[in-house]
Amino acid sequence: TGKDDPSIDVYQAAWGVGIDVDPSGLYGRDALYNFSRFSSEENDRLLAAGVSAEAFDVDKRKEIYNEWQQYMVDEVPVFPTLYRAVVVPVNKRVMNYAIGDGTGVYLNDLAVNADKAVVAE
Repeated sequence: TGKDDPSIDVYQAAWGVGIDVDPSGLYGRDALYNFSRFSSEENDRLLAAGVSAEAFDVDKRKEIYNEWQQYMVDEVPVFPTLYRAVVVPVNKRVMNYAIGDGTGVYLNDLAVNADKAVVAE
């Protein structure tokens, strides 16, 4: 695990996620960012199942992570106190823009359909 101070009972942190739903980077027994130090055999089992060959079936993976989410609700190893939202304004003339990983849109796909930006009225 990470080299955190076990005498600290409460901490505040923030993180972002990509498109992979695997939570083992934050909740795996030996994960560097498992600052809550939460670990259990059931958590290990569910995290391993989520990245198993069986989990290549999307419906099965969804079932596994739904079970993991319910397990986390029941155990309450952490409880978020804050939530951040990000606003990304994009002018109407920008084409092929998408927010987030896994959209299949890359910077070289961006285009504009007018010489001047659309101005709010």
